[in-house]
Order: sequence, then structure tokens, then C-alpha cells
Amino acid sequence: MKNYIYILLVFIFFISSCNDVVIQPKEYPLVITKEVTNIDVNGVTFDAEILIKGTEKIIDFGYIVNNGVGNGKSVLKLSVFNSNKFKTRVLTDLKANVAYTCRAYVKTEKRLVYGNSVDFVALGSATPLISDFNPKSGYDGDTVKLTGKYFSSIKDNNQVYVNNKVAQIIANTDSSIVFITPYQSYIGAVDITLEVNTSKVRSNQKFTIIGPEITSILPSSATSGKIVTITGTNLIRNGNNINVKFNQYSAEILNYSNTSIDVIVPIPTYSLLTDTYTIMEFANGLKSVNYPFNFIIKKSWQIKSPPLLFNWPTNYQDGFTYNEKGYIHEVNHGSMYEYNPTTDSWKQYAEYQLTIYSGSLYIPVDNQIFRVGGIDYLNQPVNYLWSFSPATNKWTQKNNLPFSFSIASYFILENQVYILTYEGQLWQCDFIGEHYKRLKDFPVVLKDFFVSTFIANGNAYAVQYGHTWLYDKESDKWIEKAANMFSKGYYSVSAKCFTCNNTGYVLADGTDLYKYDFINDKWVLKTKYPNEWGSNSKKSIFVIQNEAYIAATSSNYVDGAPFMYLYLGQ
Repeated sequence: MKNYIYILLVFIFFISSCNDVVIQPKEYPLVITKEVTNIDVNGVTFDAEILIKGTEKIIDFGYIVNNGVGNGKSVLKLSVFNSNKFKTRVLTDLKANVAYTCRAYVKTEKRLVYGNSVDFVALGSATPLISDFNPKSGYDGDTVKLTGKYFSSIKDNNQVYVNNKVAQIIANTDSSIVFITPYQSYIGAVDITLEVNTSKVRSNQKFTIIGPEITSILPSSATSGKIVTITGTNLIRNGNNINVKFNQYSAEILNYSNTSIDVIVPIPTYSLLTDTYTIMEFANGLKSVNYPFNFIIKKSWQIKSPPLLFNWPTNYQDGFTYNEKGYIHEVNHGSMYEYNPTTDSWKQYAEYQLTIYSGSLYIPVDNQIFRVGGIDYLNQPVNYLWSFSPATNKWTQKNNLPFSFSIASYFILENQVYILTYEGQLWQCDFIGEHYKRLKDFPVVLKDFFVSTFIANGNAYAVQYGHTWLYDKESDKWIEKAANMFSKGYYSVSAKCFTCNNTGYVLADGTDLYKYDFINDKWVLKTKYPNEWGSNSKKSIFVIQNEAYIAATSSNYVDGAPFMYLYLGQ
């Protein structure tokens, strides 16, 4: 009040001393700040007066409040222009027992004019009140509007918490705040808390954070490598960063939408011979949810009777199938071993074959098994051809082949036998009539001592490390298809293809079993071979009635019983 009286006396003195002078109207206004009154725990009352309006158009007026006397930091700018009166009650942004300075201002189209400063000590502000918020539920990153009273008109003086997580405020007045819900792992009903300066209040209602929900997994059990569909709601509402686990095993995601996700059942590495009961966990961003029922990863393999003990220098060759039975030839002693799947037992043919060589192809044609080519003890290719009759247990030597190979694979199309050699030659063979036709060579040089073939959907395919090829019989041409991830590790055996249930499989590195998806032209990892010897053991494979039997018939480290397993995951 003293400041106000002093300014008024000066003004009166100025007028009386100039009574003989013509007073020119001022361009800018003159404003005085009056004493702060009604100071209590809910706020204060500011008052000011414009003594001279001036000639310039006034476009705003109000108060600037600093924390502390003198040149304190500005904490509040309060415009009262729209109320058409200077006197106003201030109920926010004032802390108890803190000294402030209030100063009125008037803004014209050309300038900003300040009044005198008035010091006061606040006793506090009105406690903020939350009356409502909308919407009542939402996802992370959604916008929510909070309404009420006594909010701060300064954004930085407000702080909103959702489940004790700080929310980003994007707009505010002293009666409303618009914020973005924070990202967090929680799903369900939570508190909304507002802090204005040092006052905290909580909403009477709960805000519901919405997250993913899983309603079903179909089928409810499957072997590894199979595709299952997860159905639910809000599956990608929190973004495309999704992850699916069955216990600790991560599943490959094929495709997804907000209501369904297709995944490949993962491989339970340490329980391939037993069913594995798992809990499926679905995560979307920070949100995660568990399916309440067990998903069973069914065993991929069943133990079968092994052929024989390991006994150096036995040398088991690739397996083959004839008349719904499996066969393996042991070349060093000349014995043929026959597996009967009905009795899960082996029978040994004891005839000794004089010529010892390995690496042959064993190709059933009509009532005979033809042993085609191979390499001798010096690793030199031989062009021998023998036929074996299971009915008579007799070997018969045929005329030599017009070709030889170090490594080769074969396939049968329309009852015709084709042999693809590592040297890149392709031969169409009639072993009974002893007619041979050389076709076009393979289009690229084969490397890493590997080539293998299979039949899928009635077509022939060849596999080399990194590449897959389709054979077009009509044009005698190879067409490159899907790339593959097969490679040969140190101290491991080469990959090996086989045909089962109208598609191709590759046992890569002696341990990883892949299936060729010919519809989508891609390779899918199905399972692993369930044997501790893993990649260092040679495998013999035969397929009986669309069931694959894979026997480990050698080892670099162990002399003991071999293993054979029936693959159950077709």
C-alpha cells in the first residue's frame, strides 16, 4: 500500500506543478500493483489498477509472480485480460511459507509495461481436485484427458502418474490436463495420480490398462517344427515387437495380426524323446501374458532297435528301403542287415563279398537292389555295378558303368532312375537293360564334397550347401529355388537328404533336421537328432511307409552300441 500511495503522491505533484502547461496524452499505459490480500492456506488475492490507459491499444494485462524478492525466478504469468478486471483470486502454484514478488503488467500492441513490485509470503494453494478422466481404459501410448480444479496453468508444475509411471503431458489449463499413458508391463486397473507443485491427489476411479489376451492355441499339442495358431485380442496393439516362448524355448513367428499369430513350435533340445509340458508366454512390447493351459510339445523321436554294436573296422553304408523293410550294407565284412518295423528287429545276411569298396549308391529297382559305383581304399572312383536279390541272398556282378563318381545321389522320376554326381554329371540309368544316357551337366560347380537329392510334390530337387535346385525334366534344366542355411562344421558329417511323405528332408551337420516346404519354397528347422554323439556320427537313413528311421552307425569317439530312432514329426 505504501508503494501505491507514493506513486499517487508523485503523480499529483506532477499535475499541480504543471497547471499552466497543456498535458499531452501518453502513448503507453501506467499501471500500479496493489498490496496482496486474503493470504491463507488456499491462495492469495492480487489487485492492480491502470491509472493511465494511454493511446495504444491494450491487448493483455495480468501479473508476473517471482519466487523470492528482488530478481527471483518467474514462476507464474497470470493473464486476467478476459475477465475485464484486474482483481483476481490465485489458488494454484503457491507454496507454503515461500516469499514471492507480484508485479502487474499491461501489454499493448507495441510494448509491455510493468507496474511496481509487491512482496508477500504465501501460506499455500488450494489442493488440486480430479473430477473425471476419459477414456476410462486404454493402451500404452493412448491420450487421456483429466478434468478438475486447481491444476497449474504451467505445464511443468503438473505431474501425472499412471500406476506410478510418469505420463507425458501434452496440453493443460488450470482445469484440464491431456496426457499420454506411459509404456509399462502392467495390465489391469491402476491409479491415476496428479501432483501439482507439492500437492498430490488420486482419482476416485481406476484407469484400466489394456494388454494382449490369449483365448486359444490350436492345436493344443504338436511336435517341434509344426505350425500352431495363437488366437486372442490386442496381440499387436502395443506395437510389432512380439515374442512367443514355450517355457524357455523361443518360437519362430511366421505371420501375425491383432487377433491371431502363426508360430513354429520350438525344439525342446533336452527332451526330444519325451513329451514336454510347457507354458506359452506371449510378449508384445513391455506387455506379456501367459496362456493358462499347458501346451504339449510332443516327442519328435522314438527309440528303435539299433543294427549292431560299433566294432572297428565295420563300415556301414547309406540305408535304403525295399519291400517295406529297411536295409544297411556293411561293406568291410560284406553283410547285409535287414530291419523289420513290425517286429522292431534286425536280420543279418552273412554272405561275404570279396571286393571291398565304399561310397556306393543302393537303388531298389523291381525285385533287386543295385549297388552303383563307389570309391576304393585309395579313394579312387570305381564304376562297378552289382545287384542283390533279397529273395536269394545273392550278389551278382553286372557290366561296369560308363561313368564313375567320388560322391553321388539319385532320384526316381516316372520309374526312371537319375544319378547326379559330385562332378556335375547327370545320368539317366536303366540298370536292368544296362542303358545309360548322359543329360546336361549341373549348372554350377559343386563344392564342399556334398550333393544330395530328394523328391517333393512329384518333382526332383538337388541340394548343395547354401542352394536348392529344382529339376525340370522336360527341358533337362536345373532351376534355382530357396537358399538354405546348411553348412558343414568341423569334425561333423556331411548333410544328407531323404524323401518322406511327399517332401524332402535334410539332416544337416549330422544333427539338425530340416523340412522343405515346397508350397512356400522355404526350409523349416523341425528338430535335432536326439543323440549325444551329435554331428560326429555317420547316419544311415531309410523310409518305410512314410516313416523315417535314422541310425547312428559310427562314431569318432565311442565304441559301443549305435542308436536308431523313428522320426515322429512328419
